[in-house]
Amino acid sequence: MRILALAAAALLVDGTKVQMDWGAALRTDATAMHDAIAVNHPGPVNPADPGFSARNDAQLERALRRARTAKSFADYFYAMQQYSASFNDGHLSYGVWRSTPDVVQRWPGFLTRYDAGGHQTVVISEPWSGVPLGARLLSCDGRSADEVARDRVGSRVGRWALASQRELFGAMTFLDVGDPYVGTIQRCRFDEGGDILEVTLKWQAPKQDLYRYVFLPPINREVTHACCQTGRNGSTSHPSTAIPIPRSASNCAKRSHIFATTPIRFVPHRPSSSTFAAMEEVHRIGLIRLRINFGGQALSRGIRNHQ
Repeated sequence: MRILALAAAALLVDGTKVQMDWGAALRTDATAMHDAIAVNHPGPVNPADPGFSARNDAQLERALRRARTAKSFADYFYAMQQYSASFNDGHLSYGVWRSTPDVVQRWPGFLTRYDAGGHQTVVISEPWSGVPLGARLLSCDGRSADEVARDRVGSRVGRWALASQRELFGAMTFLDVGDPYVGTIQRCRFDEGGDILEVTLKWQAPKQDLYRYVFLPPINREVTHACCQTGRNGSTSHPSTAIPIPRSASNCAKRSHIFATTPIRFVPHRPSSSTFAAMEEVHRIGLIRLRINFGGQALSRGIRNHQ
């Protein structure tokens, strides 16, 4: 691991906290991310992806524009997170060790999740939300349901074209976590058993930890093994992973509730409100890291706090 002393660490000078300039931090660290990707990522020399370097340049320009108005850790954090996620590369990631600003601040009283058909269905609902359980999300503020989820969540986690990403993170669509770049949804349309329901969202502070409902096993669904997708060599691939599966009659005939029997056990720790209030303290920021992984090797470039 190689550590770069960049701008995003808060400082203590003679025991006194120095006010953080998050705009300067974003400018410095976005530039460092751009340069690290340009030098160490295989994308710039990949003949099958001639637009990679242009995308890297465009993402830096967007981050620098955002730096002009960045005033908080959240402004910095979400800009950097969206920069990294824009490459849709599972081997390139950005993260903050210890506290992060993605604490749920508001929600509209309901949560949706992707179901077997790729629709977003209401799975958690409070009476005051006006949205019934089981209703299917159609659109919000003129954007389709898929566009809403992609813009609000996919822009942060990347690889949104993968069903696994949508099923894992899709329930975060209606959580306001302080991301200044996604805006607030005002009105949504739902399909409730064939009837169209339009609802004005009533955003309120949650009274419980909503993340407990996000990282749950995906909605139970019955799937067939993808051996019907046969390659030239007789092998097959699962449609969501492209992993070769040996072709056999038993596999083709078999059905299994794979998502029901394989629960997701990852439940991240969420900082308390007091932790959130102290996030910008020097001893809470810890290490911010850009990680590029290739060929079994990883390059990590990050920021250590100055203490």
